[in-house]
Formats: sequence, C-alpha cells, structure tokens
Amino acid sequence: MLESVFKLAKLVEELQSEPDQHSFFDFLHDSQCWIERTLSGVLDQSIPLETQEQQMKLMHELKKRQSLVIKVQSMGGKLAEENFGNKDLCAEIRKQIRDIGQKMSDLNEVVQQKMGAGYNQLAEAASIGPAKLCTPDQSLLQQYWQKFRDCRCWISALHYNMTRHCQIDDSQPSPEHKEVRRQRILQKLRKEIDSRSWTVENVRTLGYKLIEENRGNSVLRTDVKDQLGILIEEFNSLQDMAVHLWNDELRTFRCGHTERLDRESSLRRISDQFCSSCWPLASQVQANKLCQDGDRIRRTPVTADNEDTAVEYYKISDRVLRYALKEHNIKLEIRSIEKIKNPVLDKKLFNVYNEMHKKDCVPELLFHGTTRKNAEMIIQNGFKVGNSGMFGAGIYFATDSTKSAQYCRGTGIKSLLLCDVLLGKTMVCDAPKTSLTLEQVRTAGYDSVFARRNSKKKGGVLNDEYIVYRAEQATPRYLIKFGSECSIL
Repeated sequence: MLESVFKLAKLVEELQSEPDQHSFFDFLHDSQCWIERTLSGVLDQSIPLETQEQQMKLMHELKKRQSLVIKVQSMGGKLAEENFGNKDLCAEIRKQIRDIGQKMSDLNEVVQQKMGAGYNQLAEAASIGPAKLCTPDQSLLQQYWQKFRDCRCWISALHYNMTRHCQIDDSQPSPEHKEVRRQRILQKLRKEIDSRSWTVENVRTLGYKLIEENRGNSVLRTDVKDQLGILIEEFNSLQDMAVHLWNDELRTFRCGHTERLDRESSLRRISDQFCSSCWPLASQVQANKLCQDGDRIRRTPVTADNEDTAVEYYKISDRVLRYALKEHNIKLEIRSIEKIKNPVLDKKLFNVYNEMHKKDCVPELLFHGTTRKNAEMIIQNGFKVGNSGMFGAGIYFATDSTKSAQYCRGTGIKSLLLCDVLLGKTMVCDAPKTSLTLEQVRTAGYDSVFARRNSKKKGGVLNDEYIVYRAEQATPRYLIKFGSECSIL
C-alpha cells in the first residue's frame, strides 16, 4: 500500500507546490501508516485488547481516524478535480481514496472480531465518550447520540459517493456523459443537503443543551464539543463542494453570453459556442455555411511546427497517447495528423444533430480503427453500417486509442480515425446483444449503445465501446498515421 502512496507523492511533487497538495499527502501517508500498524498490532496481539479500558482506548482512536479518513477523501476529491487534466494523478488519487476507505473498513472488521459481542456497545460508548455511563440525563444523551450517528453516516456516505462519481472527469472524455453525470450529482447533492441541514442544526442544539446540563462533567463536555466540531466541519465541506459544482455550471459562451446550464440549455451548444438565445440563429448560419462549402474535401496537416496548428496538434496527440492502455501491448508513435473536412458528411452530421437536438446530443470525439484503404474510403464517402458485431450491425467506436488501433490491420504506416460522433440518448449494455438493429434501438427510445467497461464477467467488454446504427451519426475529423513499429506484440 505504501508503495502506491510514494507513487502518488511523486506525482504530487511534479505539480506546483501548494499547501493543499502537501496537506493531502501528509494526511494520507499518516493514515495509511497508522492503519497498517494498528492492523498488524491487533492481529499479532502486540496491541492488547484484554481489558475494557484497552478496548475503549482503541475504539476512541478508531473514531478519530475515521474522521481523518473522511477528510482525506474530501481533500483528494478536490485535488483531483483541480488537476483533472493530469490523468495519472487523478487515477492514483481515486485509487488511494478507495484503498484507504477499504483498509479502514477491514481494520474495523478485524477489531470487531477480536472484541466479539461487546464491540457495538463499546463503539457507541466511544462515539459518545466515556462519560456516557455517568451522565444523569440518559434520554437526552440517547437522543443526541442517535441523531449524531445518523448525520455522520449520511455525511460519510455522501462524501464517498462524491469522490467516487464526481471525478468524472478523466476516465470518460465524452462531454455528454460528463455533463449529464455532473448534473445528476449536483441535483442529488443539493437535494440531500437541503433536506438534512435542519438535522445537523438539531444535533448541534441537542449537543449544546447536553453541554449546558452537564457543566460538572468536563470529559463529556469536551467529547461533545469535539464531535460537534467534526460534524459541522464535514457538513460545511459538503456545502462547499455543492457551491463549487454549482458555480461550474455557469458557462460563458463564445457568443458573449453567460447562462446556467440546465438539462435543456446544455443541449443547445456545439463546443460551447452558443447559448440558448443565440443557437437558433447560429444553427441557420451554420447550415448556410455548410451549403457554401460545396463538395470539396479539405485535408489540412496539423503539425507542431506551424504556430497555427501547434495547439491543435498537441491536443490531438495528447488525446491519442493519454488513452493508450498498456494491456493492449501497442506502442503508439504518431507520424502525422490531418484534419478532415468533408462538407457533404458534415452537412449530414449537422442534420442529424438537429434531429437529435433535444435528446442529449453533443458531438464527441471517438476513435475508429480500420485499414489504410478503408480509412481513405471513409474520408471520401463516409461510414457504412457493418453486418454484425457483439452489439449488432453498427459502427463501433472507442475512447481508448489502443483499443481502436487493434483493428488497424496491415504493415508499415497505419491509419487511425478520430471522429465526430453523435450518440444522442445512449442505451447501456453490459452483455452482448448481437441481434441489435437500428429499428430495435430507436423503438426502445435510444440513438446509440454504450458497452460499459469491465463487463467481461457478463460476457461484455473490457474497454468502453460506443455503437451507432446510422452512418450519418459519425464523420471522420482527424486522420492519425503511425509507424510500423506500433505493432501488436
């Protein structure tokens, strides 16, 4: 486990030195070390648990460490969000967040097994404090404890869900999936916080009342104050995260207007160019422009040496190399990149865009692998729907470059297409459906299929795949050529 922590530390050091980054690593490393030491001590009995006093001491430490783990997970989520462009860092942070939560759960299970039947009573006593047994008002204490525990469980669960789902950011390059998932998370978070804020306030009121009625019990007063401080800090962290997400939904478009993206307005844009007010006019202008372009296909070299295309070159090359997976055993070495503009295909794509306008449709860049000859035919004439496949007769795309590169047959220079694809409303499939057709997909109310990664156990796929069933839903945007040394090993 510590090996992974040191790997994360190295990635963090590569960033600019910021207090939050160092604090996150310090807390993470400290928590990981403590969990490993404690787990080892409990298992080899070097940490004695024979008396109730020894058991209570460990339970108090476990509760404190649980709060620190939640804080680490929150800090890690924010750090990953701030550095969403660094794929390695974000992946390692997510892994560490999952690992530390799992290790903490494992430690609690081991302690529970060692303590036996008395574990639950000690856990409750540790949460309330050792003064629980001598407080005069058991009903007030019990009421406070129950509400406090409920709030902590809710906050802990929501923190975990936020850090697990909110970093959508990176494993899925699809703008559509990012936008929809972020909106769902935001909606759920705001609803949960609004419904629970009064509960947190109620716990605080009960806690202060308990403190006031037990002025002579310094241990109880200190424990309750510490608990309320932790609870309020965690709740404020959730509120800050909600505000951060909410502010992210404000989008300034290239037309100069700013609006909050709800589910409908977010569909009225192509690459953040137009707000909902400007879209109808922009749509007509774009259609007229496509008509004026005629039928001539334009192929523009995208190079790092040309200042007009340098930014675009590195953007596309990064997209290719960052989504190259080691398990595919394909070494990618880019030889050239061409930007493709086929007015005929673009017009068909634009018409489909208008048809799917109210169905979550945003153009996305996805990879398609094929032979050099077929790539040239696609550039000239567009895609053709296949005859069969794991998910029926469709056109298959991938987010991972090496996944598509597996289909770039032949020797010497090979061709990989990066395409604009309109997915529309996506049907999620974890198991093969070889009989799927356009008619079946549309009858079910969908425009495409998303074959979710890591569904091999159900007969599905290892890596994400997207399938469309209309040739007009995709057009080649970039032709990427790589050398013969990029062979499948």
